[in-house]
Amino acid sequence: MNSIPLDIADDAAGRPALAVGPGAGMIMAKHCLPQAKDTIRLASVYFSLTGYDLTRHLMSGGATLRILIGQDDEPKAHRAVLKEILADLGQCERPLTEAIEDLVHRMEAGQFFIREARGYTTSYGYHCKFYLMDGSIGWHGSTNFSGRGLRDSAEQASLLTDPQQIALLARWFDEVAAHGRDLLAELLARLQAWLRMAMPFEIYLKVLAAVRRLEEPSRRPQADLPTHYQQLLISRAVRQLTEFSGALVVAATGLGKTVLGAEVVAHCRARGLTRRCIVIGPAGLRKQWLRHVCEDRDIKADYFSLETLFQPNSENEEHQIELLRQKLQTADTHTLLLIDEVHTYRNQWLRESLQAESSRVFTRLVPAIQQQGLHVLLLTATVYGTDFGNLKSLLHMLPLQPKSAAQPGTEWEARTAAQFAMLPIVTVFGIPHVLQLARERGDVDELERVYVEFNKQRCYLPPELHLYAPRYQLPCETAMQRALDEERFASTKHVLHAYFSEQMRLEKGTTNSLFNDAIEAWLSSPWALAQNLARNLATPGQRDPVPDNLPDAEAPRPYGYALKQKQSTRYQVLAPLLDQCTQESYTHNHKFGLLRTIVQRACLDYTGPSTGKVLVFVNRWATAIYLVKGLAYIFGANLRVASTVIELANGTAELLLSSKRNKILRDFAPVAHKRPAGSGFDYHVLICTDADGKGVNLQDADTLVHYDLPTAADELYQRVGRLLRLTPNPNRRISIYTLEPALGYANQGELLTVASKSQQKIATLLNRLQRRHDHSQSIMATSVRGRQEYTQEPLENASVIMTVDLMTDPTFIEATDAPAQAELRHLSVLSRYRDIANNLPENGLHSARAYQGSQARIIVLLLVAGHYNLFRYNLKLEKLEKPTEEEMLEQLACEVDTERVALPTSLVENSANVAIQVWCSMNGLPLEGAIKVCALYLDPRGMINRGPNRLFS
Repeated sequence: MNSIPLDIADDAAGRPALAVGPGAGMIMAKHCLPQAKDTIRLASVYFSLTGYDLTRHLMSGGATLRILIGQDDEPKAHRAVLKEILADLGQCERPLTEAIEDLVHRMEAGQFFIREARGYTTSYGYHCKFYLMDGSIGWHGSTNFSGRGLRDSAEQASLLTDPQQIALLARWFDEVAAHGRDLLAELLARLQAWLRMAMPFEIYLKVLAAVRRLEEPSRRPQADLPTHYQQLLISRAVRQLTEFSGALVVAATGLGKTVLGAEVVAHCRARGLTRRCIVIGPAGLRKQWLRHVCEDRDIKADYFSLETLFQPNSENEEHQIELLRQKLQTADTHTLLLIDEVHTYRNQWLRESLQAESSRVFTRLVPAIQQQGLHVLLLTATVYGTDFGNLKSLLHMLPLQPKSAAQPGTEWEARTAAQFAMLPIVTVFGIPHVLQLARERGDVDELERVYVEFNKQRCYLPPELHLYAPRYQLPCETAMQRALDEERFASTKHVLHAYFSEQMRLEKGTTNSLFNDAIEAWLSSPWALAQNLARNLATPGQRDPVPDNLPDAEAPRPYGYALKQKQSTRYQVLAPLLDQCTQESYTHNHKFGLLRTIVQRACLDYTGPSTGKVLVFVNRWATAIYLVKGLAYIFGANLRVASTVIELANGTAELLLSSKRNKILRDFAPVAHKRPAGSGFDYHVLICTDADGKGVNLQDADTLVHYDLPTAADELYQRVGRLLRLTPNPNRRISIYTLEPALGYANQGELLTVASKSQQKIATLLNRLQRRHDHSQSIMATSVRGRQEYTQEPLENASVIMTVDLMTDPTFIEATDAPAQAELRHLSVLSRYRDIANNLPENGLHSARAYQGSQARIIVLLLVAGHYNLFRYNLKLEKLEKPTEEEMLEQLACEVDTERVALPTSLVENSANVAIQVWCSMNGLPLEGAIKVCALYLDPRGMINRGPNRLFS
C-alpha cells in the first residue's frame, strides 16, 4: 500500500508557505513556535498531551501558552474536552511523564491558560484551527494540536505572515476565550493527581470494574431484585458459564436460589450466550420458577419435575418424559439447562458403576451436555449425602473441562471436599459466608446485628441455632433386642450393598434388608414396628410349606422372599411383641413423651419471640399417623395438627398428592407464602416426610424435630433449611431437636464399640450419620447436628468470640481459601465501592505498592478492540509471566488505605509501556489503538528503604 506523501511549498523567503500531507502541522510548528517570545495562541478542536510532548521543546522561549478548545456546545461539553485531553494517558507508544511535569510547571507558573470555546459557537459547533505566535507569525489549516493532527494524519497547513490577518484572528481569539469556560483548575488537578499516581486500591477497583462488572438485565417492575450476596453469586455463575459452559452453585437453603437462577438465565440471554431455557426442579416449585423466569423476566422456559428423568420411556408423545426428550434432542449451544435441587441425582454414578442398569438420568442428559454443547447451571443446597460418589454424580452432569493443546476435554473430578470446593466451576456459599460478606459490606444495624436487605427490608438470620439431641428408651427394648439378636428377622436373601469409600473405591457387600428394616421401624414408633412385625409373621420360613390360597386383601402383606426361621418359631417370640406394640399407650412411650414436651413448650406454653409452630419429620407413614392420633389424644382441640400422610379406610397410610400437600404447607406457613399470619387453618404442628424436605419455605416455624433420623447428610441439611432462613425478626430463635435412641450409646454417652448385634447396628447408624454430617459440614461450613444432649452454636456473635462461632470456626476459615470465596470477596469489594469505581478516570491510572515477592513486576490492564486484557510482566527477567486472572486479582487486592510506594512516576509509566510493547508483540497486535487502562508496579519489600533515593535516580 502506497504511503501518502508530504508536500511542502516555500515562499520567496524560503519559509514553508504551504504544507499538505502527514506531518504538515509539525512543519509549521517547527518553523513558527520557536519565534514566540510573549504569547502563543492555539485555537483547535483537539489539544492532546502527545501533541504538547511533540512540540514543547519548540516553546522554550518563555512565552505564555493560551489555548482555545471546544467541541459541541452542550452542557457537559467541558467534560468531553477534558476526557479527550486525558485520553492520551492511556496511550502506550511514548512516555509522557516529563511532558506532563513540564505542562504542570507551566500551569503553576501562570504560563498556561486553557478555555473551552462556547460563548460564540453556533449550533454547528466549533471547528477553528489556527495558531498565532505573538503578532508576527502563525499558521492555519486543518491540523489539530494533537499527536495525530500534527504528525500522523494527512492535513493541510498554510503560513500566516500578514499582520492585519494575525491581528484579526488574535482579537477574535481573545473575545471568544473571554466568554469560554476555564478548564485550567480541573485539568491541573487531574494532571497533578496523575503525577502523584493513584492509590493501589484504585487500581484494584479499576481492574475489578473492568473484568468483573455485570450489566443489569431487563426485568418487569414486579420482579424480585437480587440481594447483595445473590449478585455476587450471579456474577460468578455467569462468568463460569461463559468460560466453562457450566456452573455448580452450592448455596445454603433459604438464600434464594430461585431468584439467583432466574437472574443467571436473564444475564445469559442478555449476553447472547443462550436463547432457550429448560428448567428441571421440584414439582412443588413449578409455579415459582415459571413466575421468576417467564413472567418477571420475559424468558420462555420449559419446566419439568425432577422425577421426570426417572420415568421410563413412553409411547405417548404428550407424556412429560417424551416432551423432555424432544427438548433435549433439539437443544444446542444456545440452550441453558438449569437443574434445581440437583442433589436428587446424587446416587446416579453409583448406579452406573454397579453396571446393573444404566442411569436414566445420565443416559438422557449427558449426551446432550457433552455432545450438543448445552450450557448447564446446577443448583443445590447440599452435595454430600452418603459418600464422595455423590460429588462425582453431580460433576458428571457438567460440560467437560475446556480442551487444551495437551489434552482433550476431560470430566471434572474431586475426591475430597477440599478438592471439590477448589474446582473453578464450583461455588460453595453457606450461612457463614452471608454473614461475613454482610458485615464487611457494613450492613450492621444500631444494635450491631448483621442484616441482609431483601426488597428494601432488613432481614436477619437467627442469632443462635440451638441444637438438642435428647435420647429416648426404645419400646419393648429387652424383648426386641433379644429377637433381633436371635435372628428372628433374618431372611434367606441378602441384597447388594455398595458405596464409594473416601478413596473413591467402589466397595461392595451384602446386607440383610429385613433386619435393617426392623431396626429402622423399631427406632421410628410402636406402630411402625407393629407393621413390620405383622409382615414378618405373614411371611413363611424357608422350611414352611408354600401356602395354597392367596392371602386376604386386608391381611398384612408378606415379604417377597422367605425368612430363615419357621413361622411357628418366630410366632412364639414376635406375636407377644406385636400385641405389646399395638397396646402400648402414648403416656408410656418415652420417645413420644419427648415430642409431647417439645410441643407443649413451643406451641402452648411459649412466651416471647417464639412463633408457636413445630415442624416434625418422620421416615414412616405409620409413624405420621401414630403422631397425629397421639397429639390429638393428649392435647385435643387445643392443638391444631396437620400431616402430609393420611390414614385410609383399611388402616393403612399413604402420602397425600402434591397439590394437597402444598395447600397444607401454605396453611402451616402463611407468612412464608406471602399471606397474612393466622390465615387458613394456621396449624401449630406439621408432620411430614422428606418428600417435602427440600425447596419449601416453612420459616413460620421456629422449632424442628427430627423424630426419625435421616439416613443422609443432605436430608439433614435440607430439613433444617425449611426453617433456617432470613426473616425480618432479628431475635428469632431456632431450635433443632434430633431424637436419638439411648441404646446406641454406652452409659458414658459415647457411641458403643462393643455390644449386641442390634445395639451395634444402631450405633453404626448414628456414627454413619455423624460422619456424613461432618463431611457435609466441611463443604458448607455449618453444623446442624449436636453431639451432646444439648449444644448451642451461635451463627453470629461479633462481641464475644467463641470457639463455636461459625465465622471463626476452622472449618469456615479453611473453606474461605477456596477460589470461589476469593472471587466472592472481590465481587463484594466492587459492590461496596461501585460509586468510587464509576468515578475513576477511564484510563492512564498508575500506582505502585510493596509486595512480598523478590523481583519487581508490573500488572497491566490493557483495552484492545473493546476487550480487556490483564497480564503481568517480570521487570527483572524482562518477560511476560502466565499467572491466572484469579492469581493477579489476589496480588492486586488490598485495603482502601494501602499506601503507595515512593517511586518516580516515569519509572512506573515506562515499565508499563515496556510490558505493553512486549505483550502486543507476542500477540501480533499494533501498539496503535491499544489503551492502557491502568497499571500497578509491584515493588519487592526489600527495595522499600531505597525508595527515597530512587526518586532522584
